[in-house]
Amino acid sequence: MIYNLANIHKNSNNSIFSNYQKKENFNEQSQPITAENMGMVFKEAIDNIFDPTTAMTDKQKEDFIKEIQRKIDKGEKLTYDEMQYLRINNPVQYAKMVKVQMKREALERRLEACKSKQEAQEVYVDAVSRIGKDDSAIKETLAAYDNTMEEFKKTDQYKRLPQEEEKEEDKKSHNNE
Repeated sequence: MIYNLANIHKNSNNSIFSNYQKKENFNEQSQPITAENMGMVFKEAIDNIFDPTTAMTDKQKEDFIKEIQRKIDKGEKLTYDEMQYLRINNPVQYAKMVKVQMKREALERRLEACKSKQEAQEVYVDAVSRIGKDDSAIKETLAAYDNTMEEFKKTDQYKRLPQEEEKEEDKKSHNNE
């Protein structure tokens, strides 16, 4: 019996192992595995295993892809599975989103260090102003910054912040009283 590892394309079966079914007849195999194509065969097999849409129906896959695009448009964080899907199926978009996610995390850290609501707003405006005009992910980055600021404003940490940071003289006068 021959194992068909070369025909590694998503099919309508719902099992990620359906591509590896035993073939009774060697002629059923789409192409033999050779030393030249073995690396690509294994890469495709591994990508298939890690692609979250492998076992999905066409409708589920379509909905999954629409949800990824909706999240990108709204600037929301993508899950591990969503990033995996992009890595495997859309490397250009994946590279953009890795960059956007890193910028988002940097903004989150800066916002968490703010000592007033005014400072948080200044940090946000500064981050937005630093988006380069030649950046390939302007729209995605701006959406992520907007979402990050909206989410930060919902936190208890933000709600506890004073509107403006107390000036040094005010701090000293409060301490001396």
